Amino acid sequence: MRWRNFFRADDRDSAAEFRRVHESWLTRALASRRVYPEIPLRREDQGGFDALRASPTGRAHADLWWSIALARVDG
Repeated sequence: MRWRNFFRADDRDSAAEFRRVHESWLTRALASRRVYPEIPLRREDQGGFDALRASPTGRAHADLWWSIALARVDG
């Protein structure tokens, strides 16, 4: 995705541009047969990722997961 244009002075313009780019990407992703990584979910009222975040290496594991996941996503 193109992120550099999202950080402008006018937040309304930035939000509209973010939605436009995301909608375009999501439309392409859903129309393709490419398999994208799933974002892991855990209900916050059931602890969410508290245990992972409390772990000394938890942040490193999360950073690695996101690095691998985002490397698989087209830009």
